[in-house]
Amino acid sequence: MDKIIIGGLKSKTVWVAALIAFLSVVSAPVQEWIATAPALAGSLVAAIMVALRALTDGSLADKLRDAA
Repeated sequence: MDKIIIGGLKSKTVWVAALIAFLSVVSAPVQEWIATAPALAGSLVAAIMVALRALTDGSLADKLRDAA
């Protein structure tokens, strides 16, 4: 379990996903925007994740092996 956490902490994609989740919970303007434009909000999150995946140079599995 510790290797998964350490590997995840090395992943920029995981950090961005956590930030998006955090903002959607604590930011009233973000919550309002998601409520008024859910399709656009979902599409934006998906586009960000796809872009990050395209820019990622390795897999999370590699980070897990490095954490061992």
